Amino acid sequence: MRALRLPALAFALLAAASASAADAPWTAVAEAPLAGAADVRETRWETSRPPGGAYDHIRVHRYRTAGPAKAVLLYLPGTNMNGQVALRDEDHNLWIFLARRGVEVYALDYRTAFPISSGVNDLGFMAEWTVDAFTEDIRTAAGLVRRRAAAPSCSCPGSAAAPSSPTRTQAWSRRGWPAS
Repeated sequence: MRALRLPALAFALLAAASASAADAPWTAVAEAPLAGAADVRETRWETSRPPGGAYDHIRVHRYRTAGPAKAVLLYLPGTNMNGQVALRDEDHNLWIFLARRGVEVYALDYRTAFPISSGVNDLGFMAEWTVDAFTEDIRTAAGLVRRRAAAPSCSCPGSAAAPSSPTRTQAWSRRGWPAS
């Protein structure tokens, strides 16, 4: 009987860890009009990521207008980029252009966005930030989008520098959302 308990306990702990990763606790900033493009609203969510260091967190931005969403897009920028709007006119910003046409746009800030913006010089802590870690960050962000998205399907394009591949991230329907 004791031999069966240990594997069952290990399986239960692994299942609980997977569930908690899928349901990462997100801290939200209230939706507000985007400065310079007031018809577009932005909401931001942030969550911690393993191993839990000072810069081990990600942020997701959502850009949308008041109308119903026709589609959802989760944009994966390159790891040296972020999901913040820099230019606020639709001629120069795809997210604003799409939001004004009924697309609910989500954009990811990878963990690399935080140390750089904080002026950190010693980047040794980034040694643990592997492709697998970034892939899990994407999976966590996709879980948030899956729970929040107003449309039944999502496209997931990314920059050539995004830490993903066609086999790791792709367009998916609500039935086929990647496990998070």
